[in-house]
Amino acid sequence: MDVDDYDKRFGRIDWMLTAHSILRDGFGRRSQGLTLAVIALSVIGLAFALANGDQQVSLLGLNSKLQVLLALFSGLTFFVGLVDLVVDWRRRAWMHEDAARRLRELKATFVRAEEEDGQRVLAGIDLAAEYDSTMGGIVSIPDRRAAALKARHARKVELFKRVDRHPGAPRWCLRLLVLGASLKSCRQEQEQDRERGG
Repeated sequence: MDVDDYDKRFGRIDWMLTAHSILRDGFGRRSQGLTLAVIALSVIGLAFALANGDQQVSLLGLNSKLQVLLALFSGLTFFVGLVDLVVDWRRRAWMHEDAARRLRELKATFVRAEEEDGQRVLAGIDLAAEYDSTMGGIVSIPDRRAAALKARHARKVELFKRVDRHPGAPRWCLRLLVLGASLKSCRQEQEQDRERGG
């Protein structure tokens, strides 16, 4: 694999690894939130079920008989459980975890490649075939989120560079530096576009 092609593929592996990790974490949090909601609603419903059903209860501004609130919480528990089944965030988190794991392995393989006569090679391994096999076997990144995820990866890379230059600086300060540099770069690019257009 020639060096330019290697660099392009390595860059794609790198940002996709970040993207799949972000998607994995997001879907994992959502799935966990639904599971915790089902648990909380079930516990509240159980507490109501063990109380006397004829009592008048006030909860979050709702005044009603205990059995009506029990029915309400049972219905909410059922609804949240169905939402969990329909959106299936747990499976989506797993799919992105699998993609991130496979991309980490591919990245580790690419890192071991050495340059020889303008080519990147690794003894006994066809890097292009490994790349194609991995990319063909993982879940795709949604098109509507790809640009935002690539931008987050670029910010992460810039943030890590700033951490190396300013060890011990607060993260919020480094994030502001990255944001400032990005805005300055955008302004310069807009001015260059105006000059070319005018």
